[in-house]
Amino acid sequence: MDWESGLFRLSLVRGQRCNRISIAASNRKRGRTMRQVKWSEVRETIGPGDLLLFRGTLWYSRIIQHWTASPYSHVGVAYPHQVDDELFVDILHSMEGRGVEQMPLTNYRENCEIDLFRLDPSSGVKGGKVVRWYLERRGMSYSSPRQFGRSFLYGPLCDALGLPTRVDDGQVFCSWAATEAVVYGGHDRERDRLPEGHKVSPGDLSHLSCYLPVGTIVFDDEGSGHDDNSRTLAA
Repeated sequence: MDWESGLFRLSLVRGQRCNRISIAASNRKRGRTMRQVKWSEVRETIGPGDLLLFRGTLWYSRIIQHWTASPYSHVGVAYPHQVDDELFVDILHSMEGRGVEQMPLTNYRENCEIDLFRLDPSSGVKGGKVVRWYLERRGMSYSSPRQFGRSFLYGPLCDALGLPTRVDDGQVFCSWAATEAVVYGGHDRERDRLPEGHKVSPGDLSHLSCYLPVGTIVFDDEGSGHDDNSRTLAA
Protein backbone atom coordinates (compact mmCIF):
# COMPACT_ATOMS: atom_id res chain seq x y z
CA MET A 1 0.00 0.00 0.00
CA ASP A 2 1.48 3.41 -0.94
CA TRP A 3 1.48 6.27 1.56
CA GLU A 4 -1.37 8.08 -0.25
CA SER A 5 -3.66 5.04 -0.04
CA GLY A 6 -2.77 4.63 3.61
CA LEU A 7 -3.67 8.22 4.45
CA PHE A 8 -6.88 7.94 2.44
CA ARG A 9 -8.01 4.84 4.33
CA LEU A 10 -7.00 6.32 7.66
CA SER A 11 -9.07 9.41 6.87
CA LEU A 12 -12.10 7.28 6.00
CA VAL A 13 -11.84 5.04 9.06
CA ARG A 14 -11.31 7.81 11.58
CA GLY A 15 -13.55 10.36 9.86
CA GLN A 16 -10.79 12.95 9.93
CA ARG A 17 -10.82 15.98 7.71
CA CYS A 18 -7.28 17.02 8.67
CA ASN A 19 -6.88 20.76 9.16
CA ARG A 20 -10.29 21.53 7.58
CA ILE A 21 -11.93 20.14 10.71
CA SER A 22 -10.74 23.17 12.65
CA ILE A 23 -12.79 25.48 10.42
CA ALA A 24 -15.87 23.27 10.19
CA ALA A 25 -17.73 25.11 12.94
CA SER A 26 -16.95 28.53 11.51
CA ASN A 27 -18.00 27.44 8.02
CA ARG A 28 -21.34 26.21 9.33
CA LYS A 29 -21.82 29.45 11.23
CA ARG A 30 -21.13 31.35 8.03
CA GLY A 31 -23.85 29.41 6.22
CA ARG A 32 -26.40 32.07 5.35
CA THR A 33 -30.02 32.11 6.42
CA MET A 34 -31.76 32.81 3.14
CA ARG A 35 -35.25 34.17 2.56
CA GLN A 36 -37.55 32.09 0.40
CA VAL A 37 -38.21 33.28 -3.16
CA LYS A 38 -40.78 31.81 -5.53
CA TRP A 39 -39.52 30.31 -8.77
CA SER A 40 -42.23 32.22 -10.66
CA GLU A 41 -40.79 35.48 -9.30
CA VAL A 42 -37.11 34.89 -10.05
CA ARG A 43 -37.24 32.71 -13.17
CA GLU A 44 -37.42 35.67 -15.57
CA THR A 45 -34.58 37.54 -13.86
CA ILE A 46 -31.98 34.80 -13.41
CA GLY A 47 -28.86 35.73 -15.34
CA PRO A 48 -26.15 33.64 -17.01
CA GLY A 49 -23.51 32.63 -14.51
CA ASP A 50 -25.69 33.15 -11.43
CA LEU A 51 -24.64 30.70 -8.72
CA LEU A 52 -26.89 27.81 -7.63
CA LEU A 53 -25.91 26.17 -4.33
CA PHE A 54 -27.59 22.97 -3.16
CA ARG A 55 -28.29 21.68 0.34
CA GLY A 56 -29.11 18.05 -0.30
CA THR A 57 -31.12 15.95 2.15
CA LEU A 58 -30.03 12.47 1.04
CA TRP A 59 -27.32 10.54 2.88
CA TYR A 60 -24.56 11.08 0.32
CA SER A 61 -25.23 14.83 0.36
CA ARG A 62 -24.80 14.82 4.12
CA ILE A 63 -21.47 13.01 3.73
CA ILE A 64 -20.24 15.64 1.27
CA GLN A 65 -21.30 18.44 3.61
CA HIS A 66 -19.53 16.76 6.51
CA TRP A 67 -16.26 15.98 4.74
CA THR A 68 -15.99 19.38 3.06
CA ALA A 69 -17.06 21.26 6.22
CA SER A 70 -19.61 23.06 4.05
CA PRO A 71 -23.30 23.94 4.44
CA TYR A 72 -23.75 22.94 0.80
CA SER A 73 -23.35 19.63 -1.04
CA HIS A 74 -23.41 20.75 -4.68
CA VAL A 75 -23.00 23.81 -6.91
CA GLY A 76 -23.60 24.86 -10.49
CA VAL A 77 -24.37 27.98 -12.49
CA ALA A 78 -27.52 29.15 -14.24
CA TYR A 79 -27.87 29.12 -18.02
CA PRO A 80 -31.05 30.96 -19.12
CA HIS A 81 -31.63 30.97 -22.87
CA GLN A 82 -34.36 31.28 -25.47
CA VAL A 83 -35.53 28.46 -27.73
CA ASP A 84 -38.26 29.36 -30.24
CA ASP A 85 -39.11 32.45 -28.15
CA GLU A 86 -39.54 30.37 -24.99
CA LEU A 87 -37.35 30.87 -21.91
CA PHE A 88 -35.51 27.86 -20.53
CA VAL A 89 -33.39 27.95 -17.37
CA ASP A 90 -30.80 25.19 -17.22
CA ILE A 91 -28.03 24.40 -14.77
CA LEU A 92 -24.46 23.83 -15.89
CA HIS A 93 -22.53 21.71 -13.42
CA SER A 94 -20.29 18.68 -12.92
CA MET A 95 -22.30 15.72 -11.67
CA GLU A 96 -20.98 12.47 -10.22
CA GLY A 97 -21.22 9.68 -12.77
CA ARG A 98 -21.96 12.08 -15.64
CA GLY A 99 -19.36 14.85 -15.54
CA VAL A 100 -19.94 18.34 -16.91
CA GLU A 101 -23.47 18.61 -18.27
CA GLN A 102 -26.44 20.86 -18.98
CA MET A 103 -29.81 20.01 -17.41
CA PRO A 104 -33.14 21.77 -16.72
CA LEU A 105 -32.92 23.31 -13.25
CA THR A 106 -36.43 22.14 -12.38
CA ASN A 107 -35.20 18.54 -12.58
CA TYR A 108 -33.76 19.19 -9.12
CA ARG A 109 -36.92 20.19 -7.28
CA GLU A 110 -36.81 17.26 -4.84
CA ASN A 111 -34.45 16.13 -2.07
CA CYS A 112 -32.63 19.44 -1.87
CA GLU A 113 -32.89 23.17 -1.29
CA ILE A 114 -31.36 25.52 -3.87
CA ASP A 115 -29.95 28.90 -2.88
CA LEU A 116 -29.64 31.48 -5.63
CA PHE A 117 -26.76 33.98 -5.70
CA ARG A 118 -26.78 36.74 -8.31
CA LEU A 119 -23.65 37.96 -10.07
CA ASP A 120 -22.90 41.47 -8.84
CA PRO A 121 -23.03 43.73 -11.93
CA SER A 122 -20.25 45.88 -10.46
CA SER A 123 -17.89 42.91 -10.03
CA GLY A 124 -16.71 42.90 -13.63
CA VAL A 125 -17.33 39.15 -13.93
CA LYS A 126 -18.96 38.29 -17.25
CA GLY A 127 -21.78 35.77 -16.84
CA GLY A 128 -21.58 34.84 -20.50
CA LYS A 129 -17.95 33.78 -20.10
CA VAL A 130 -18.79 31.76 -16.99
CA VAL A 131 -21.39 29.88 -19.01
CA ARG A 132 -19.01 29.47 -21.96
CA TRP A 133 -16.45 27.72 -19.75
CA TYR A 134 -19.00 24.97 -19.05
CA LEU A 135 -20.39 24.73 -22.58
CA GLU A 136 -16.91 24.24 -24.01
CA ARG A 137 -16.26 21.41 -21.53
CA ARG A 138 -19.50 19.44 -21.64
CA GLY A 139 -18.64 15.77 -21.30
CA MET A 140 -15.54 16.36 -19.15
CA SER A 141 -15.33 13.57 -16.57
CA TYR A 142 -16.17 13.90 -12.89
CA SER A 143 -13.25 13.61 -10.47
CA SER A 144 -12.32 10.26 -8.96
CA PRO A 145 -13.10 9.42 -5.30
CA ARG A 146 -9.36 9.53 -4.66
CA GLN A 147 -9.23 13.15 -5.85
CA PHE A 148 -12.03 13.97 -3.44
CA GLY A 149 -9.85 12.49 -0.68
CA ARG A 150 -6.83 14.48 -1.78
CA SER A 151 -8.84 17.70 -1.78
CA PHE A 152 -10.76 17.44 1.48
CA LEU A 153 -9.64 14.51 3.64
CA TYR A 154 -5.88 14.11 3.76
CA GLY A 155 -4.73 16.72 1.23
CA PRO A 156 -4.62 19.60 3.71
CA LEU A 157 -2.48 17.49 6.04
CA CYS A 158 -0.12 16.69 3.18
CA ASP A 159 0.13 20.40 2.38
CA ALA A 160 1.01 21.16 6.00
CA LEU A 161 3.70 18.46 6.00
CA GLY A 162 5.06 19.47 2.61
CA LEU A 163 4.12 16.14 1.02
CA PRO A 164 3.17 16.15 -2.67
CA THR A 165 -0.29 15.06 -3.83
CA ARG A 166 -1.44 14.46 -7.36
CA VAL A 167 -4.23 16.33 -9.11
CA ASP A 168 -6.46 14.61 -11.68
CA ASP A 169 -6.08 16.12 -15.13
CA GLY A 170 -9.18 16.54 -17.28
CA GLN A 171 -11.59 15.75 -14.43
CA VAL A 172 -13.48 18.13 -12.12
CA PHE A 173 -15.98 17.90 -9.29
CA CYS A 174 -18.76 20.47 -8.93
CA SER A 175 -17.06 23.24 -6.92
CA TRP A 176 -13.80 22.84 -8.83
CA ALA A 177 -15.67 23.41 -12.10
CA ALA A 178 -17.56 26.40 -10.73
CA THR A 179 -14.35 27.97 -9.41
CA GLU A 180 -12.58 27.68 -12.76
CA ALA A 181 -15.64 29.01 -14.60
CA VAL A 182 -15.96 32.10 -12.37
CA VAL A 183 -12.23 32.83 -12.66
CA TYR A 184 -12.51 32.41 -16.45
CA GLY A 185 -15.38 34.92 -16.30
CA GLY A 186 -13.07 37.52 -14.80
CA HIS A 187 -13.03 37.04 -11.03
CA ASP A 188 -9.71 37.88 -9.38
CA ARG A 189 -8.55 34.94 -7.24
CA GLU A 190 -6.48 37.21 -5.01
CA ARG A 191 -9.46 39.37 -4.07
CA ASP A 192 -11.04 36.57 -2.04
CA ARG A 193 -7.82 34.58 -1.53
CA LEU A 194 -9.40 31.83 -3.55
CA PRO A 195 -7.25 28.69 -3.56
CA GLU A 196 -6.75 26.32 -6.46
CA GLY A 197 -10.03 24.94 -7.76
CA HIS A 198 -9.48 21.41 -6.44
CA LYS A 199 -9.30 22.81 -2.89
CA VAL A 200 -12.57 24.79 -3.03
CA SER A 201 -15.79 23.45 -1.46
CA PRO A 202 -19.33 24.46 -2.48
CA GLY A 203 -19.66 26.51 0.69
CA ASP A 204 -16.51 28.47 -0.09
CA LEU A 205 -18.13 29.76 -3.27
CA SER A 206 -21.06 31.25 -1.37
CA HIS A 207 -18.66 33.85 0.07
CA LEU A 208 -17.21 35.12 -3.19
CA SER A 209 -17.40 38.90 -3.33
CA CYS A 210 -18.73 38.82 -6.91
CA TYR A 211 -22.01 37.18 -5.82
CA LEU A 212 -25.00 38.61 -3.96
CA PRO A 213 -27.44 36.35 -2.07
CA VAL A 214 -31.01 36.32 -3.41
CA GLY A 215 -32.82 33.52 -1.57
CA THR A 216 -33.84 29.88 -1.40
CA ILE A 217 -35.89 28.93 -4.44
CA VAL A 218 -39.38 27.56 -3.80
CA PHE A 219 -40.68 25.86 -6.93
CA ASP A 220 -44.31 26.67 -7.68
CA ASP A 221 -46.35 25.34 -10.59
CA GLU A 222 -46.96 28.81 -11.96
CA GLY A 223 -43.27 29.38 -12.65
CA SER A 224 -42.32 25.97 -13.94
CA GLY A 225 -42.86 26.88 -17.59
CA HIS A 226 -41.30 24.41 -20.01
CA ASP A 227 -38.13 23.74 -18.04
CA ASP A 228 -39.09 20.15 -17.19
CA ASN A 229 -38.60 18.99 -20.76
CA SER A 230 -35.25 17.26 -21.06
CA ARG A 231 -33.46 18.23 -24.24
CA THR A 232 -30.07 18.43 -25.88
CA LEU A 233 -29.09 21.87 -27.11
CA ALA A 234 -26.23 23.04 -29.24
CA ALA A 235 -23.78 25.40 -27.61
